[in-house]
Amino acid sequence: MKAKKRFGQHFLTDAKTVAAIIKESSPQQGDSFLEVGPGRGALTEHLIKSGVQLTAVEIDRDCAALLRDKFAKHAENFSLVEGDMLKIDFPPPRPSPASGRGRTNLNTSPPGRGRQISNPSPFGRGAGVRAGGKTKSPAQQQPVGEKEKKIRLIGNLPYNISTPLLLRLCHHHGDFADAHFMLQKEVAMRLCAAPGDSDYGRLTVTVRMLFAAEMLFAVSPRCFTPPPKVESAFVRMTPLPDITAPPPLFEKVLAAAFQSRRKLLRNALRAFEVDWRGAGVSGDARPQELSPADYAALSANAIEK
Repeated sequence: MKAKKRFGQHFLTDAKTVAAIIKESSPQQGDSFLEVGPGRGALTEHLIKSGVQLTAVEIDRDCAALLRDKFAKHAENFSLVEGDMLKIDFPPPRPSPASGRGRTNLNTSPPGRGRQISNPSPFGRGAGVRAGGKTKSPAQQQPVGEKEKKIRLIGNLPYNISTPLLLRLCHHHGDFADAHFMLQKEVAMRLCAAPGDSDYGRLTVTVRMLFAAEMLFAVSPRCFTPPPKVESAFVRMTPLPDITAPPPLFEKVLAAAFQSRRKLLRNALRAFEVDWRGAGVSGDARPQELSPADYAALSANAIEK
């Protein structure tokens, strides 16, 4: 089966990398997993053998047909949702094994189209930081506990949906225990960057308001068929606890800051009146130097002109 360019497919074929992914994600019998983009089923097979309850979401009809045939005898703990992960309900309903051997077709748009999420705000479900930015920084917070009580996510993500999917998951940070994803290494570095790093940016702050993120290992293009033109990396994301709504101007302040990331903050945020002392932030700092908690405090002490 050939990979389809329109779906950004690069099938994982290296056995050592698959083994490393299973080791890091540590599936346990009784866990509920959602696999995004299972493709030919390299990870799927190991997840099923571990005894988890697995739902896989696959947009490619050919791959979906292959998976239904390959894992037909595992209907008790495997089901397949044929659809676009950016469009289906989250978490997706577990299909009944009686309905098409575990198949549910939840496509809401033609394959390869309509890949933009409808609500660009990742804080549409009460996510964010404590009012006034007084919460601990993500590095100081502990991940939410008891992952077995919530769905766990895993997948070798197509590069063309990785960023929009990460942003969509920000809407649902309270709905899953953890996520283990294969990403383009450039995206992984942005996701896991620290304040002051060259990779630190708007995506970093947005995601790290809600998740602890860790790059576990890099993956060579040789581990995929066809080989991508860039390196990949395997990443763990764990939702942070006690997240409440951010200040109203958080997203506008963040967007303005990183639109002019080389400028001093006082120049980048000319559209706002900022109480710099109240925010505890220097106007002479650069946008990439502030932590997510700093941006929460900054937007709580800003007024649009």
